[in-house]
Amino acid sequence: MAPHDDGQASLSDELSQAVDAAELEASEQVAEPQEAETIAEALQPPERWNKTLKDRFAELAEIERGRDYQQAWLDYHAEAQGYATKLEMERAQLRKETEGWGSVFQPHQQFLLHNGLSPQDAARKGLGVIAQITANPQQFALDVLKRTNYDFNAHAAQQPYVPQEVQALQQELEQLKRAQQTRELQAQQQQAQQVAQQIRTFAEAKDESGNPKHPHYDAVQDTMATLVWGHKARGEQVPAMDDLYGKAVRLHPELEAQDKARADADAAARKAAEARKATNAAKRPTGKHAGKATSAQTLRDELSAAYDKHAA
Repeated sequence: MAPHDDGQASLSDELSQAVDAAELEASEQVAEPQEAETIAEALQPPERWNKTLKDRFAELAEIERGRDYQQAWLDYHAEAQGYATKLEMERAQLRKETEGWGSVFQPHQQFLLHNGLSPQDAARKGLGVIAQITANPQQFALDVLKRTNYDFNAHAAQQPYVPQEVQALQQELEQLKRAQQTRELQAQQQQAQQVAQQIRTFAEAKDESGNPKHPHYDAVQDTMATLVWGHKARGEQVPAMDDLYGKAVRLHPELEAQDKARADADAAARKAAEARKATNAAKRPTGKHAGKATSAQTLRDELSAAYDKHAA
């Protein structure tokens, strides 16, 4: 097969070589019974392809694994088309945004040219002014008045005449505004008092034995406040006070260790009291003349002794 000047074979030559190789390989293999195969429907190239591409696509079907090559070509084409479509959509969106900005600056084109400003410079300066107004509107207004040599007295003398009826309405409106502000302030104060009362009740709560239910409240109240603000910042519902307290204590390992030690001591004390009670019951005389058993220690003494032993 004669090579081309550029050292590469044509597509027909390549296909011919592939067919020859496939036939040679088939002749070297042991013949096996052939089973009936279902002939798959031939793959078709896209309609928009030109004749040259369609012919080459059809030629692939004649070589070994040609259908796989055709499917790979179609998959690559589909992926490329999707990428091209995405780029076209992005370009259309960019063109739309650019045209929108053009309509914004078009009425001010003469002003920009007169002052030697590009649209980018004008947008940058405008955003800078907005930032200054947002940061400190009063200072910005004063700076503008100073730069323009504004005369407050002259402006006051030029104030237009306001009829008495309008002045009365303005005064009434101001009174309504102040009344509304007073009501809102009172509502806020009342809510704050209610929250403060709830906090005091929680902090001073006692259990059945008269011991504080939340002994570490003073130590973890700042942590509880931080947890509350965290839930609010994330738009979450604030948990109940008991849940906040428990989570705050767990964030302080030393306090959690104290609670565990106290719970273990209480459990040990109860166990010791039950054991002593069982021992005393076993030693108590029985019968007709059995007297009332006495104990050297009261139950409080036993609990105290058990706690001290455990704490040691």
